[in-house]
Amino acid sequence: MAKQSSKEFNFKKAFAELEEISTWFQNPDIDLDEALKKYQRGLALIKEAQAHLKETENDFRAVAKKTSE
Repeated sequence: MAKQSSKEFNFKKAFAELEEISTWFQNPDIDLDEALKKYQRGLALIKEAQAHLKETENDFRAVAKKTSE
């Protein structure tokens, strides 16, 4: 999966996809191969979301710093 820039990343869609993955894992009849794929996708989404949140936090800090000068 190609890494998206923070500007292209949609946190709301990523969170919704993570919820779908979580719900899928609650099914007692899961396929092991599919489970591995979904687990890997979930980890990738979490990593992207963390990076997006960190970048957003940095943007907020930069704005706050500018306004306090």
